[in-house]
Amino acid sequence: MPKLSVIIPVYESGPYLDRCLDSIRQQSFSDMEIICVNDGSTDDSLAILKAHEAVDSRIIVIDQDNHGPAIARNAGLDRATGDYIGFLDSDDYIDPDYFESMVRMAETHDADIVLNNHVMREDSKGSRLYRGSYYMKQLPEGEFLDKYFAADRTVCLLYAHLYRGSLIRDNHVRFQVQRFLHKDDYFHEDEFFHRVVHFYADRVFAYCGPEYHYVARPGSIMASRKRKNIAYVRCFSALRDYFGDRI
Repeated sequence: MPKLSVIIPVYESGPYLDRCLDSIRQQSFSDMEIICVNDGSTDDSLAILKAHEAVDSRIIVIDQDNHGPAIARNAGLDRATGDYIGFLDSDDYIDPDYFESMVRMAETHDADIVLNNHVMREDSKGSRLYRGSYYMKQLPEGEFLDKYFAADRTVCLLYAHLYRGSLIRDNHVRFQVQRFLHKDDYFHEDEFFHRVVHFYADRVFAYCGPEYHYVARPGSIMASRKRKNIAYVRCFSALRDYFGDRI
């Protein structure tokens, strides 16, 4: 069983994929499985994945029809066996000692979740740096939704986090799939997943270490503030339905 499972959903990521995979393959931490889920890409993404799989035994390629990132990540979770689980988007990349540092922090502080830095890179606007802050905190279940939904949203993003694998497996946490009638309807399935895992966590540790580089592509879902706000409202409603009278 590997110490770490890294799940990478892939869709139409050809121009970015080699950089992403090189950054994970060249990590100073090597005890990992790299689960890449090709979600029905029509470009050369699958060929790129297969080329990396052929030269690195840690890479596992799952090829499926296009169902969206939630189902792709769930397919990765179904396959993951690591003590810790991390996520990487196929157009993003990470510093060489990113996961070594994350696993060390998790083990040193007996943390269920580790939050690290991320750099948001926008093609036409340069870079903005978001940093975590040092803290160790118990999370009372009854305070979770009200406190953390109002918090700085960098605390609640899926990327730049490491999760204890047993926390996800024991509580059967998966990405929730929302289906809407209009093609421009969106739901923060990653936000939902992260907040549910947070609910079950006892110890969360955030620090400023090697960084995750998030690349915001032009025309992406997150480029629209209006769509983003609608998605947050839907996420909040789904969380209320999920937790019911437990909060």
